[in-house]
Amino acid sequence: MNSDEEEFDDDTTDYDEFDTTDEDTDDDDDDDDDHGSTSQPIHFRECLRLLDAALSTNNPPVLPRWCASEQIGTIDDPMLLINGHQRSLSLPLDKREARRFIRKAVPFDMKIDIVDGISFLPSSCQIPVNSFNILNTQWQTKIESYLKRSCIGPSLELDPNQIELKISNLVLLEPCQFPRQFIWSKDEQNPLTIAKLFLSLPSSYKGGKETIIYHKEKHIFDLSEKNSIKSSFYTIVPTSNECKHEIDYISDGYKLILIYDIIPLTSKIFYNVNINETTMIRVAKIFDTWINGLEQDYHGYSTKIIIPFSDTYRLGNNLLLHGFDRVIGTILRRTIEQYHSDKFLLYQGVIQPNRSNDGTIHACRLLTDLNLIVPIKINELFDKIDLCLGNCNETYSGNIFLRKTRTEQGNLISIEEFNVPIWCLVPIDHKYDLLIDNIPRVLTYLEQNLIPYHHHRHETFLLIDWLLTSPKKINFTAKLLLRQLLRLISDNTITYDLIITIRQLFEHKKFLEQFFPMNNKQEYDDIIYLLNYSKDTKIQLYLHQIFRTVLKRRSRDTDRIRDAIKFIGILSTRNVNSNFILVLIHELLSNIFKPNNPMPSITDLANLLALLSLSVDSFESSCQIISQQIIRQMKITTITTTNTSTITNLLRTVLVPTLIQIYRHFINENQILRKRKRDSMINFPSWFLSLYQTCLSLLNSYCNSLPPIPTYDNLSNIFDSHCCPICKQLFIFLQNTKTLEQTFIIPKDKIDHFNMIVNKFNPLIIVTKSMMSDKENHQINIIKMSTYDEEICRENNLLRSLLSHIQLSSHWEDQPDMTRKKRFKSSI
Repeated sequence: MNSDEEEFDDDTTDYDEFDTTDEDTDDDDDDDDDHGSTSQPIHFRECLRLLDAALSTNNPPVLPRWCASEQIGTIDDPMLLINGHQRSLSLPLDKREARRFIRKAVPFDMKIDIVDGISFLPSSCQIPVNSFNILNTQWQTKIESYLKRSCIGPSLELDPNQIELKISNLVLLEPCQFPRQFIWSKDEQNPLTIAKLFLSLPSSYKGGKETIIYHKEKHIFDLSEKNSIKSSFYTIVPTSNECKHEIDYISDGYKLILIYDIIPLTSKIFYNVNINETTMIRVAKIFDTWINGLEQDYHGYSTKIIIPFSDTYRLGNNLLLHGFDRVIGTILRRTIEQYHSDKFLLYQGVIQPNRSNDGTIHACRLLTDLNLIVPIKINELFDKIDLCLGNCNETYSGNIFLRKTRTEQGNLISIEEFNVPIWCLVPIDHKYDLLIDNIPRVLTYLEQNLIPYHHHRHETFLLIDWLLTSPKKINFTAKLLLRQLLRLISDNTITYDLIITIRQLFEHKKFLEQFFPMNNKQEYDDIIYLLNYSKDTKIQLYLHQIFRTVLKRRSRDTDRIRDAIKFIGILSTRNVNSNFILVLIHELLSNIFKPNNPMPSITDLANLLALLSLSVDSFESSCQIISQQIIRQMKITTITTTNTSTITNLLRTVLVPTLIQIYRHFINENQILRKRKRDSMINFPSWFLSLYQTCLSLLNSYCNSLPPIPTYDNLSNIFDSHCCPICKQLFIFLQNTKTLEQTFIIPKDKIDHFNMIVNKFNPLIIVTKSMMSDKENHQINIIKMSTYDEEICRENNLLRSLLSHIQLSSHWEDQPDMTRKKRFKSSI
């Protein structure tokens, strides 16, 4: 192969400032050894500087090739059968077979750089991939495998096992006196293709020298002196708009080319370059320094390092054309695989600046499409990171968004880029920091991919431990995490780990913050299940500590008291140890009666009283105090409010149901004692009797007194001096402040007029009845009361009737059977 190759321009990279001589390299190696022997780690910035120098000064003298062309000798006949032909093409291709090809072919566009305005007939044609077949059954397994293993892999330093060859088309180049350039439409290209493989099949022709140009680098491959009739040739050209592939004139024949797309199977395919072993050893020592600094929690050490691609590389570029970046990626990859196996994650992705509204770039960066390029035994949660990563300014080379480029005049300038390709290095022990900005995804993965499977138990506890111990601010729903952990209680192989993890969760700030309120039945069920089935003998002690801590943090918060009352109330109705309930009640009372704490509302006190009555012997004095406080607040409310509906609402929704609930409990308890001791006496405590009498007296007062008679303004404006007798009668009734109700006899022809006048006043209750004896008149009863006031009166009478049915006699036989049908539920 004759090839005129030019070396890459050194100015195309931004690492020139770190160029050192061999002597400098030795000095750096000595420095590395010194750093490794010190007990205190070097500063993180110094660690980054050493990494920068190691990556940029020990590159191989020749960068990996990005194109190639070689003769491969005689290969098997692929047996190309074009659709519509009865037999396959005969090789080597002669003029007769070429004419058969052309009759079934379609034009293949190629660019000819000559004077504008001169047109040419098509000088090339093609058979699309879906219009021909390869009949040779061994072609794919033998020939294509050979092309990957012996041609593409060694030529471009790519891993042949990570390459897929896909046939693109079959092209015939006809005789032409001008050079032709291949052009590829984006619409016709496979977006994953990194290069084209041109396999020249045996043909009879002359000429065909190929030239491949990328920027200042030109490669000329002249194989015209080779025997094209017996041999085959291959040429590899990267797919890029900046890369030109030109084929010189062809005469005396036709050139048949089978074109393949070269498609990578993984993103690490490019990082297979031959690297100096000394370079990897040097980088490995720097990684040791980094891990040492993290283990000692030395200030300034970050859990990730961001390494940008070279300044010449832009998003969407073909990495084959950027040998320097291939070298850096290979150094990172091979150093990890050979010297730090299972200790690092290496990602390739794109980084973007995270700007505020005023355009300021913060230290926080946004990473997208991070793909793992070092194979490691780890769950698929880390195969691809497609979320934000905060604080990604950990890079060894300053502001990575300022990229150097050359102007047309050849001057170096810095411009700001908004999409910068990078490598991201993360120690495996800090891998969970990659997930910190998408905790919902982490919890979903935990629920669906880890917890259901026994062989993921170790990873499950590592992930949860990170959630609970990370110094970073992590937002997650603690009670939802507890629910996931409860699914593991039946697994006896992890009892100890599960107990420790749940204790950690109980002590976490998020769990304490979110413990109250409990918004649904499932959250109560989780706590009750834990109390009944946990293998932790101290589970009650830990829950009691949570209860105490939550109350103390907001001891003056009445909502917390209400949540605590409800919590104990629901636990008391379930199969929970009664002694534990008593402990929680004592803790609650100590907070309620703490000096300077506000007294709860009547509703909360009533609920608390019903709760204490479950063990009245233990809380007799507390019940007495609470009952007196309820009575005191009722009297204050009665005095300070003129709206009887306020007291009626408290009686209806809180106090009367509470009294009935407590009464039923006393009856049930007495029934149990009666069966044991045959004693029919019922001793109601004084605090219950006092509260009962207060409520009943208040209802009697409301029911026995007349409702307030409303007054009506502007009567004179509505009733004029010439009003009819009926209107005068209505006027006198409305003006009288001592009359509540009156019946009017209205003639049938006056009823509409009467209704029109009456509807102008509010509140009034109007009941109309037709007179049976006199069909010409209507009897209308009017009450100076609104329907709302009437409803209040009705409710008061109903409540009084309910309380009156509670016979506080001393003997069981005199008590009504209140337990047969419960008309009220507890307000807890």
